[in-house]
Amino acid sequence: MSAKNNQKKTSSIPETQNSSDATVVTVAGNTAEQESTGRAVREIFESIAIALVLAFLFRTFLAEMFVIPTGSMAPTLFGQHKDVNCPECDARFQVGVMAGRTVECALCPNCNAVMNFKAETQKGNSNPNYTGDRILVGKYPYYFSSPKRWDVVVFLFPGGANMNYIKRCVGLPGETIKIQGGDIYVKPSKTEWERKMKLKERRLARKQNARGGADGVDDAQPTMQEAVQDERPFKIARKSPEKILATMIPVYENNYQSLRLRQLKDKVDETLKGKVPPSRWHQDNQINGQEYTGTQSYTEWVEQDDGKSFYCKSKPNEMTGWLVYQHLVFNQDAWERVKATEIPEVKPRLITDMTAYNSQARMVADMNLGEATSLREAEESCELRPEVPDRDYGVHWVKDLVMECQLDVRTLKTGEFQVGMNRGGKTFWCKVNLANGEVVLEIPARPDFGDDDVKQREYDENNLNKENAYIAKAQSGMNGTDKYHFRMANVDDQVHVWVDGKVLKFDMPTAYIADRELQIPTVEDMVRPVQIGCRNCEVKLSNLGLFRDIYYIARGRDNSLFSDFVEKMPDGVERTYYPDYDFFSNPARWEAFSNMRSVEFELEEEGERKYFMLGDNSANSADSRCWTYPDYDPRSNDYVTEHYVPESLLVGEAYFVYWPHTWYPFVPNVKDMRKIK
Repeated sequence: MSAKNNQKKTSSIPETQNSSDATVVTVAGNTAEQESTGRAVREIFESIAIALVLAFLFRTFLAEMFVIPTGSMAPTLFGQHKDVNCPECDARFQVGVMAGRTVECALCPNCNAVMNFKAETQKGNSNPNYTGDRILVGKYPYYFSSPKRWDVVVFLFPGGANMNYIKRCVGLPGETIKIQGGDIYVKPSKTEWERKMKLKERRLARKQNARGGADGVDDAQPTMQEAVQDERPFKIARKSPEKILATMIPVYENNYQSLRLRQLKDKVDETLKGKVPPSRWHQDNQINGQEYTGTQSYTEWVEQDDGKSFYCKSKPNEMTGWLVYQHLVFNQDAWERVKATEIPEVKPRLITDMTAYNSQARMVADMNLGEATSLREAEESCELRPEVPDRDYGVHWVKDLVMECQLDVRTLKTGEFQVGMNRGGKTFWCKVNLANGEVVLEIPARPDFGDDDVKQREYDENNLNKENAYIAKAQSGMNGTDKYHFRMANVDDQVHVWVDGKVLKFDMPTAYIADRELQIPTVEDMVRPVQIGCRNCEVKLSNLGLFRDIYYIARGRDNSLFSDFVEKMPDGVERTYYPDYDFFSNPARWEAFSNMRSVEFELEEEGERKYFMLGDNSANSADSRCWTYPDYDPRSNDYVTEHYVPESLLVGEAYFVYWPHTWYPFVPNVKDMRKIK
């Protein structure tokens, strides 16, 4: 009999029943309570079991949480690290912490001052080690689709170990990947190439039919079968605007000024002020590298807000004054002179792939043996000083740059705002007409129409005898007195322009075909990689920031250094080396850029689909370029040597940093929670 029926029976017994009947009622009531308690306990256990099953199913099929252990994806994702603010310029940056290694110093990526953690601790700034980012990884997307290029992917290490890795996917099945000059180049798979050739053949046929051709075939063009047999070309892999912003790395943010450097001019004699190195952003009135000596006046850019902003008011008859960026890096010797109120000698240098996260600076003893009477006395009197390896300042020239600023326009519908980015001695111009908001790009190269071979051929035919340059136009809302956020990027052989966060669409392709000249630096890339000018208007510039793209190092499976520089030894063998600090300030030595290392990796099309994975922290990442496999694979009776990731080892796509390190115990760091792009 159920508990429910028992309850009905007991409730119907009259109060005048005898004691024996009352006893029956009591027993029935106890039975009902026991069964009710048992049902509640059973429901609790069932709920826990269902929750565990759902959690298991969620983890197995939908999403899983991971902790980033290392810094191979920095600065996109952080492993164990220190999160610090530079004591000189207050710029925030991160330094990787490897297991078993004590981090003594760090190099600020903004002002390049050395941060001594022991000295900062004595001042009360503890700078503790933080755990890596905790991320959410979605598994379901790869049940229905495959990874796309530039996705951040979690996968099992292909060397056989039961370990999860996280990298960015840069190579797709059947492709051949080439790493050269910091960029990724892709040779399409045979299947994809055949598809493109068929599409090209159909386009050519339609074009011939439109011209009234008899057979609809252009005899001057190869047939699809002939084209497939030709060598498939390498083409640069371009990132979308969203991916460019996700992977750009700070070079210099003007809001973070060093008070010590700004005070240096005030402390030296008036006669020496001209010898003090200028700010990185400063006025520079030159034409083709020569100082202008004419009588016509220039617009002057005036520093405001302690050097954090610049103001200019130009007249119609004035020439454009240029606000120029120079990569004036203060190395450790220069900083020591600054601290002693002395004038350092600082030369402009090429913008490099300096990554603060990989800083290897350390404190070394500087013993004064000359005045000591014994070794013990020398050891007791020794002082510690920071030692910074040259490669901490960067090893490679980075040609792909992003510039952004806030433009406060104070004149209504008049004047022009210009930004020029130099690359290989050529200037890519972006000119904004503040009267009507029209934006004009002047690109010193041939446009790249992508897969549209008909348009590419028509353009080349119509421009055989013209200069190797073209113009692209777009419309923006920069035509009134207002504040605008402006951004320009020249990344992966393509120019992008943003106004107030929106990417402008141009009437011509902004992707271009880069010739060899654009791959070799010139003096212009050192003295004015970026320049800003205004004409016949009143504006104020603030929030100036300069960023760079990831430089992918062409390291191969020969366990070479993380460097693209090679030299031939007397015995004919090529040696990889790191250039010294002065190399990037000496154009006479830049012939070395003509003989840079490149590597290729083929993803076979047969069998299981394969992917090529690279870390964003290219200078310190174990990835598809250089994995080593200590594990023996019994399936092939050999050690694993592949450079790819089979599709069966994919775990999922990284979506969100749901728990970055906390500033205080159990207090969420909401500001650093972010979507992974």
